[in-house]
Amino acid sequence: FLDDIGKLVERFSIHFCFIHSSEANEEAVALFLSGKIKYLQIFDIVREAAENAVYIETPTEADIFETDFTAREYVKSRLG
Repeated sequence: FLDDIGKLVERFSIHFCFIHSSEANEEAVALFLSGKIKYLQIFDIVREAAENAVYIETPTEADIFETDFTAREYVKSRLG
C-alpha cells in the first residue's frame, strides 16, 4: 500500500495541474448549479485556472491544500 502511495506522490509533479483543474471544475460547477454562471463558462474558467496554476515539481501536502484554495479562489474571482 505504501509503495502505491509513494508512486502517486512521485507522479504528483506530472499531474499537479490536474489537481488545480479539478478543484476549479468543482467550484465552477457549483456556481453553474447556483445559477451564477452559464454552462459553457465552466470550460473557459477551468481552462483559465489551469493556465494560471503554478507548477510545483515536488508538491508537499501543504502545496496541495494551497492549490485547492487557490483554484477555488480564482474561480470565485471571475465573478467579479
